[in-house]
Parts: sequence; structure tokens; C-alpha cells
Amino acid sequence: MAQALWKQGMEAYNTQMSSYFHTPEPGQRVVQQEDDFLSIMEKFNASLAIYREEGDRQSEADLLTWLTRVCLETGKYADAFKYLKESSDIYDKLNSGPGDKVTVKDTKKAMKAMFYFITGMDKKDEGDYKSALKSTKLR
Repeated sequence: MAQALWKQGMEAYNTQMSSYFHTPEPGQRVVQQEDDFLSIMEKFNASLAIYREEGDRQSEADLLTWLTRVCLETGKYADAFKYLKESSDIYDKLNSGPGDKVTVKDTKKAMKAMFYFITGMDKKDEGDYKSALKSTKLR
């Protein structure tokens, strides 16, 4: 059941992303996109609950990368970072890495990039453009 829900979520995500620019009215596109992403998140979260109940930590971590991707697409960067960190922590505990179905192959590098991006966006929102530019340069 978890596998089927995950697959449905992936298919819905891929359909959503491929049809994003083919909606006739921009306002309709935004509303439809939010509804579609909500449906995708529901499928992924239902699948995640099953994997957690079964104790399948590898699938749990891999699925968290998909939740990361959806959050990035919807501008929920703090949630994306949280999911990515959680997946990375699970991989560390399992002494493993991302499987074949993930959307992020190197969680450590992605977390670093996301941290700089979020920090830079916060500074930009505060009007501190010089500091935003400085903080987003990868070290």
C-alpha cells in the first residue's frame, strides 16, 4: 500500500510539473497547482506513515526527499530543509545513502545549498542585499 501511494504521488507530481505551463489562465493555474500539490503531499504523507509504522527507515528517508521537492516547488523552504535534514539523519543512522527513487542524491550538499539560499532570502527580505549576496556564496 505504501509503495502504491508513493507511486501515485510521484506520478501526480510529474504530471503537475509537466502541465504547469499548459494551463490557459494564469489565475487558474495557481489555484489548480495548490490543489494538486496538496493532493500530492497527502499521498506522500500517507505513504510515509505506513513506512514509519512498518519500520522501513530506508523508504522513509527516500520518501522524505520527495516531500522536500514538493515543499521547494511550493516555496515552503523551511519545511523542505526539515524533511531533507530528517532524511539525511536517517541515512546516517542506517549507514546508507539515497536509494533509486529519491529526488536528492546528495543530501549533505543539498542541505548546505538550501541553508545558504534560505539565509540569503531572509537577508534579502530584510533589505540587506549586500549581506544576502555574501551569505549565499558557497564556501
